[in-house]
Amino acid sequence: MAGSGVAGTKALVTGASSGIGAALATALAEAGATVGLCARREDRLAEVLEDCRAHAPDSRSWAVDLSELDGVEAFARRADDELGGIDLLVNNAGIPKRRRVTDLSAAEVDAVMAINY
Repeated sequence: MAGSGVAGTKALVTGASSGIGAALATALAEAGATVGLCARREDRLAEVLEDCRAHAPDSRSWAVDLSELDGVEAFARRADDELGGIDLLVNNAGIPKRRRVTDLSAAEVDAVMAINY
């Protein structure tokens, strides 16, 4: 991401505790962005935050379940306040179910829809 123009910006990455979200958060920090991380798994977020802070010491993390819509707006305000603004939002949060939709329970379909859409 060197030369990408993100140096000095503030980015919020959802689903940042693993996979693509963790990789993007780390790459943004390496490129000079202050990164806000959010995901449900606080223990995994701590690991990614440590990696990000090696490059962007003011990076922060929040354990939040984005499927709980009642708290999303308050979280967004808190992240905006604590980061001092958000220049870049990466909506990466999602959950995969690696089987046919016809093999999913109603509860699994509800969970996927709440997070992914």
